[in-house]
Amino acid sequence: LDTTKQSFLEFQSVPKAAVDRTELKRVLDLALIKMDQKPKDKSMPAATDVPAFFRKFRAQSVYARVCHQCVKILEKLKEYTEAVKILEKLLVSGRCSAYRGRWWNRLVLDSSRHLGEHKKAYLYALEGLRDPSVKTGDRIELQDRALRLWNRKDLAAELSKSDVQKRPVPIEILQLQKESQKRWGMVEIEGNPTSSETGRKSNFFHWSNDLGSVETLALEYYASEENGAWKGMHCENGLFHMMFGLLLADALFMDVPHAFQTKFQDAPLDLPTSEFYKKRKDFIDKRLHTLEEADNVKLLSIVESLYDKFKGTRVRGVRWDRWEKSEVMTLSQCIGGKALATVCECFAKNYVYWSGGLPDLFLWNEEKKVCKLVEVKGPNDRLSNQQKAWLYRLCETFNVEILKVRKTSSAKRRKAEGRK
Repeated sequence: LDTTKQSFLEFQSVPKAAVDRTELKRVLDLALIKMDQKPKDKSMPAATDVPAFFRKFRAQSVYARVCHQCVKILEKLKEYTEAVKILEKLLVSGRCSAYRGRWWNRLVLDSSRHLGEHKKAYLYALEGLRDPSVKTGDRIELQDRALRLWNRKDLAAELSKSDVQKRPVPIEILQLQKESQKRWGMVEIEGNPTSSETGRKSNFFHWSNDLGSVETLALEYYASEENGAWKGMHCENGLFHMMFGLLLADALFMDVPHAFQTKFQDAPLDLPTSEFYKKRKDFIDKRLHTLEEADNVKLLSIVESLYDKFKGTRVRGVRWDRWEKSEVMTLSQCIGGKALATVCECFAKNYVYWSGGLPDLFLWNEEKKVCKLVEVKGPNDRLSNQQKAWLYRLCETFNVEILKVRKTSSAKRRKAEGRK
């Protein structure tokens, strides 16, 4: 495949009318048949006998992903009725569990917004929320859709008494969100962006009149004496990937059947699946409990011994050239064992879902041995569902804050320019 930028842009700009609908239908019909077709080779093991991390390479799973791509094309062509039919078949197939959250959300969206079938969409949302494969950000998005549909006045008339009894008990969901929001702080500061174009990352003029990112502006704010004199870094997921890889390196390299196929792997093949935690549950739970109960002296001992033991080993998420032992030990003390256990538990149980979306800034005070996580948002930014999922979870053990940068008013901007 030609992966040059120009060819990609040309491909993206192909008009919808240029799509060969006959060919699309042929591919889709073939994929739907093959997706449910049993292997002709009787010697092949059943899907349930194959490790979960190998199943995505089976023909049925590949054809399911082909159908997934066809759904996206159908939606672009505004053929939502056909897209809904395919999504229903995909969900019934039981293939590609990691995609199920996306499929439920697209099914609800297409049924409600594009086809106007609000009652059907609401019932889809309820069924999706009962699906154990729908996790974190996908689940939050589905909850939001269910609540918005429930609050529609025209839906109440459509719902029969039996349907009303299937209400997803949204009060608990709302209560969880309200309680979580009370635990994290909200801060607003002003900034002068170079661009206000939606979807484009803006640079800001800082107090020193230098030009930089919104995250650098936020770091300057927290570094000031009146705002805590925090040390800080813009690291997003990097720091906690390092901590997870280091603190659970023993679990990552445990001898589990089929998990390592070559000596060049930096993580087991089952890490992106639920099998990773299930196969190592006893060891991981013991390590997490040790971290939760550890005081600063014990925590430093654990971190130091693991750093010395695995230094130089290729471990997923660990960059030995970026993180010195002294720095890792200092930051570990500021985070604390209980908070580290929270993040490691998320990664261990669902690495794919939790490996992104962590707050932008990590702030720490070495003397007080405390830290703060900050999600920074520019004037036109908003939280993604994945970021919401992390904030709800992190606020249990971390000091979490959202910093919103709003545009400096025109009057203030003119006054500042006049002083120059």
